[in-house]
Amino acid sequence: MLISDEAILQALPELGSGDSSFDIRGIYDFDHMKEIQKESNKDPSLFWFMDDDRFIGAPSRPFNPNKENDCIHNKMLIINDHTVITGSYNLSENAESNYENVLVTRSTDVAAAYTKYFDILYSAYNKKNER
Repeated sequence: MLISDEAILQALPELGSGDSSFDIRGIYDFDHMKEIQKESNKDPSLFWFMDDDRFIGAPSRPFNPNKENDCIHNKMLIINDHTVITGSYNLSENAESNYENVLVTRSTDVAAAYTKYFDILYSAYNKKNER
C-alpha cells in the first residue's frame, strides 16, 4: 500500500503511538514509499511508520507486459476485527484522480479471513526482511 495523502498521514501517528490501544501493523510498498518520502515536501515525521517495527516494507516491481508479474495489487484495511476495506485504492493523493475501486464489508467472518491472509503475508515479508 502507498500512503501519501496528508490527512491520512496526519491521523496515523495517533493510532500508532506507543500508548495507543490500537493493535496496528502494516505492509507497505517499500520502493514506492521511499520514492514518495524522498520527493515529498511533507514533514518527514509523517512517515514514522517506515521506521516502526510493526510495519514491513515489501519490495515491488513495476508492471512489465514482457515478464511474469508475480506482484500483489491488493490493498486492505482491517478495522476492529469487523470491517474490511479492500480494493485497488491507495491511501494517496493520486488515487483521488484515478479510476479505483473500493469495497467496504462489515463482517467478523470476512475480517477473520482477511486477518488470516494478512498474517500470512506479514510473516512472509517479515522473514524476507530478516535475511
